[in-house]
Amino acid sequence: MQSTIVLDAGSGSVKAAFSSATAPTSFPSLAGRVKYKPLFQTSHGCDVVSVGKDAAERRGLLHLTYPIQHGIIVNWDVWQLLLQQIEQQLDASLAEKSVFWVEHPFSSRPQRARVAQILFEEKGILGMCVGIAPLLSLYATGETTGIVLDVGEG
Repeated sequence: MQSTIVLDAGSGSVKAAFSSATAPTSFPSLAGRVKYKPLFQTSHGCDVVSVGKDAAERRGLLHLTYPIQHGIIVNWDVWQLLLQQIEQQLDASLAEKSVFWVEHPFSSRPQRARVAQILFEEKGILGMCVGIAPLLSLYATGETTGIVLDVGEG
């Protein structure tokens, strides 16, 4: 049974995979709400929300929201929709799994605490480890010191 999921949520894309996978699944880190509500209301009267690739494909019909800007989560509600998309893409629930969270170098402690709170309390994960993206790049090459150029979309 696969029990550890690696999550890297950046400004431009979200990458997620089981630790044993050779490559992550990836999708744009954006969500959209319909511009023309009368045309797209559901039977329950709720707005149709698209996340990830679906939102990118329908961008002309949607007001797009980018929940992560410059590596910082700015819209927690949409970020939680991205977590649901991750579970769908992996075809697995985060519950009863451990999560390795890759974060931006400028992430604050309050943001890290909020991420942990949501993952533990709402998603039911077993454990969490946090790594900073550029440092992980050094470790992947067998180095502990060096200069890393990390160019993202935000």
